[in-house]
Amino acid sequence: MTMLSAYHELYQGRSDEEIDFRIKVKELGLRQVLAVVGVPEFVLPTLRVAVFGCGDRRFVARHRQMFESIFSKPAEVTTFDVTTEHLQGEADVIQHDVALPVPGGPFDIVYADVLARFLDPAKQYSMMKNAYDVLAPGGMAIVTFAKEDFDPPPDYEPIPGTSRVDMNALQFELAGNKIEFLEVPVTLELVPPKKDHKITIEDLVLVLKK
Repeated sequence: MTMLSAYHELYQGRSDEEIDFRIKVKELGLRQVLAVVGVPEFVLPTLRVAVFGCGDRRFVARHRQMFESIFSKPAEVTTFDVTTEHLQGEADVIQHDVALPVPGGPFDIVYADVLARFLDPAKQYSMMKNAYDVLAPGGMAIVTFAKEDFDPPPDYEPIPGTSRVDMNALQFELAGNKIEFLEVPVTLELVPPKKDHKITIEDLVLVLKK
């Protein structure tokens, strides 16, 4: 019998409507980022994407649809996660710790959405360097951080088992290793499912270009 973590069990209990809302947040955030940094042009007819971390199996197909919508071309998406029990039944899923060098590739896009909080601080930079290293020439890694992970409000209670992100240290490491990056703040105001008012979502995205 497959045993899931409490986090993945929580996600499994979420409705399809909630999953679709989260994908909407991801897509709108990506579109904001690309409006700032520009949409890269890739020669190959199929976009090659690596997704680092995935909270629910329903995201796998939705990620592919999201990238195809944004880039207007077919996408081959490979999902990497340190555990994959929660993704069973989905194609192109690889069990792998992305704090270690990533197999396969090269990829045109590497996407990591609010993943760093689930990594030990000593591994957060390694994840970003591996995202950069597995890029094809001209590729782009898009790494999203929730504001509460690096600049939490006084009353914020982090998810058990997660770590704070030292954004200054990460950027210092990137600069020291001559990895080009851009910092893009993203702000969204949306009405979640079963709510009657907007919420504000604030993220910071680091875009690594090769």
